[in-house]
Amino acid sequence: MYTELENMDGHEANLSGNYAQRVVSEGTTGGALSDVSLKENADKLSLPAPEVQNKTRLYNHRDGMGRTTFIEESLRRIRYLRPADGKISALTVQCAASPSPTPESVRWQQIPLENKTPWVIRMLYWLVSSVPNLATGNDLEDQAQEQWLLLCLKWPVGCIIILFLLLVPVTLGGDLNHNGFYDPVQYRYWGYPKRARNSQEERRSETMGDPQWQKPDDRTALGAKVNLTPAQRSSSSFAAHNADTVRRSQERARELDEEFDADFDGLPARHLRPRYLCVLKEFMPIGCKADDRMIRDSDPNPEHTGFHKVLVRQWVTDFPEHPLQYIVVSYTREHFLTTDEEDLHCLVANGQMTVKERDERLKMRNEDIKSLFQIAEKATRDANVPAFYIDFKCMDKATYEQDIHRISDVVRGAHSLVIALNIPVINRLSSTTPTKMTHITELEDSGLLRAWGARMWTVPEILLCSTEHRIKVYRYGKLTDPKEYAKRNFAVEAYKNPKPIRQLIDHYEGSLILTPLELVTIGLECLQSRLDEMLIKPDYRMWSGGDMSYALMALLRRRPKVNRADSAFEAFAKLSLANDSNKLLERLICMLPPDTNSSWHDMRDAWEVKLWDIDPRCQVAGIAQNQTVILDGAYGATIQWHSLAPVAFMKRTTFWRTALKYVMRGSPGIFAMAVGLLAAGVQLNRFESALGTSDDVTISTNKGLNGMAIAGIIILILSIIIIFASPYILLISYRGKLWSTQAAFFGIEGIADIEQVESFLFGFNHNRLKWSTNGSIMSQHKPNQNDECMPLPPDTSAALLCPGQRLFTLIDTYTMTATVFVAERPPTTVMICGAEGGMQRAVLCSYEWQTQTFKRDTVLRMKTKVLDRMFRVDKFRFSFSGDSSPGDDTIQERMPPN
Repeated sequence: MYTELENMDGHEANLSGNYAQRVVSEGTTGGALSDVSLKENADKLSLPAPEVQNKTRLYNHRDGMGRTTFIEESLRRIRYLRPADGKISALTVQCAASPSPTPESVRWQQIPLENKTPWVIRMLYWLVSSVPNLATGNDLEDQAQEQWLLLCLKWPVGCIIILFLLLVPVTLGGDLNHNGFYDPVQYRYWGYPKRARNSQEERRSETMGDPQWQKPDDRTALGAKVNLTPAQRSSSSFAAHNADTVRRSQERARELDEEFDADFDGLPARHLRPRYLCVLKEFMPIGCKADDRMIRDSDPNPEHTGFHKVLVRQWVTDFPEHPLQYIVVSYTREHFLTTDEEDLHCLVANGQMTVKERDERLKMRNEDIKSLFQIAEKATRDANVPAFYIDFKCMDKATYEQDIHRISDVVRGAHSLVIALNIPVINRLSSTTPTKMTHITELEDSGLLRAWGARMWTVPEILLCSTEHRIKVYRYGKLTDPKEYAKRNFAVEAYKNPKPIRQLIDHYEGSLILTPLELVTIGLECLQSRLDEMLIKPDYRMWSGGDMSYALMALLRRRPKVNRADSAFEAFAKLSLANDSNKLLERLICMLPPDTNSSWHDMRDAWEVKLWDIDPRCQVAGIAQNQTVILDGAYGATIQWHSLAPVAFMKRTTFWRTALKYVMRGSPGIFAMAVGLLAAGVQLNRFESALGTSDDVTISTNKGLNGMAIAGIIILILSIIIIFASPYILLISYRGKLWSTQAAFFGIEGIADIEQVESFLFGFNHNRLKWSTNGSIMSQHKPNQNDECMPLPPDTSAALLCPGQRLFTLIDTYTMTATVFVAERPPTTVMICGAEGGMQRAVLCSYEWQTQTFKRDTVLRMKTKVLDRMFRVDKFRFSFSGDSSPGDDTIQERMPPN
């Protein structure tokens, strides 16, 4: 059964009954319906025929009450959830200045401010406006005589008008809503999280066949790291080859997991020792042959090298009396070309490289691998250990995706760290132009070392290497003279900005311990700065979107499972869930980056507050699609943008105030009763006079003063006194201190005149509404003569408006403050997600109805008392910004990290 509940724009329809429930259960919570479904169900949707013929797509939205609304795709207006009934409604915004013609880019209706206070209050304000101090209760001696004369002239007229206006039954002080609480957020999230903190909340087994819910090992071949053209991927031969590769990789991964790994606390496995090591031949035990099951050499001529690739698990089993100490050889692909041959062939197939360039790189690759082996063997003998570890040789393709992020465990167990340097690859390619070559000054050892330090993955390598032995740096061609550095001094030598990395080194050396939050914050700062440098280089390709988070998790004990399909945000969210005691993501939500265009992981704060200074009040319950999370436990309220409704208030209750209130409201009735009694008395007197004789004139005259007439005269005099005093009675009812007010948030586009706003809310401007002292970055304050903090008007010059941004004013009637902030769109909700510095962090969000997502527009600071008048919000979907970055979701070409 179809029921039209609302038609805000002439294109919205609402369904109820079984059909609407079936559409929601089969579709998404905020997705688009296909054209076919519209045609098939046009009669059920009750859509006009032209819309179906034009193939208009509709979005379905299910509100917190379970009602499903279908909205035309072309209507891109901002909408919000009405707190009164929970229905979705188009947003109308009142403007401080006269609204100009609305451009197409503005997705909300603009209207001027309108005074909606009762006419009685407006008339009272008109009366006392002649003597301003009379309304505020200030000293009246400063008022001029002309002002008093004007008041006397207006007073009788105003009293008569007020008398008739009091006949209208209206609440003079505003209505009390929600028992004085803020307007609630009528919201419920109906979807599934992509990953929930509690697995019981995830999709059940009936959806496990969907590729997006499968494990990464089941979706892709772990050895495939480059893109092919669509034609190649769709070919039957490639499909068959890929299926066979996936099957063999999965079998090999299971074999290695069964024989080696062990989980920690139910989390993904960590290396207790490397899977493979390269052992020098002179350290091989007597009787061990090249065809032994322990030796896994892939080189067809292993005798050309001075080592064997050994399966460590088998070595430990067969030769427990020979412990394997090893060094880790670290390098960068800027200096040594170690790209897989398969990757180079695929680049040629994709048209990204010519055959000549590929052949040159293949030749250089073989030379660079031999150079690395020479450095590794020399460093191993110099360290007097039997083995070395180098990533491209000691990792199996079957477990490459997981092992690439477990190198940190290999470094932890290593004897020492060795760094290999060489002339950059770009300088040795014949196709490189002189302008692209590395400058001659950067070819010195110090320049090459800083180029190595610019890699993001060097941060965990340096931090986790042993402190017992010095770090050795070998340059190819100068193997006899390696340089040695103490770990604590290495930051100055290898990094452009050594201060953050030095703090981390001191932590891992035990000389200056950081808190877990400080460790994550400084670590993320170091990694992000290096990732930014790497992304500038045109030939750099990320291995996965979550590289930065996966590098960061090397510093933490609890690690999520690596998934190359994860975006940077999803990887960090998974890391935050695994390390919940730190509540990384919850704290980051409450931060306000100084640059509005910065990425979600920018840990700078406009108030210069550190991450560890924020105390979260909510919890991330899960990770949703498209770089969003599910939040729970936050306090929330709805902002009213379409009007300034009169606000209810409470004052100290006294007998005289209550009595005068009832007398004033009853003055029209008292006046009518007095007139009625007087008229009845006069009529009675005439009636008695008609019945008497002329001799009874004296008696009739005395009877004219009957009791009814006397009562009418007395009551009439009293009513006239009350009528002439009613403006003053009303005035003293509104003047003075307010004990409490109805809590409400009002939004205004532009910088509001708070004196005008207060008169619209309370009828009078008594200077109760103040600018916030530190609610936003534009708030100002100064001390008075008693050294008390006094608010100042906002400094709008402190806000650098980017294209598309506007100024808005938020009015809080509970704390009686006004705050100016900058945003691209009017936020419709206030979410209290954390506390800091004795105030609450209020995240102002707009509502994306297509996906049921609240998107952060800005962050303000509010007094803690607002929590006393707020309701908690049910689990809701949250996004850091209004526009998601598509680059975080898709990586066009992925290469191994180095």
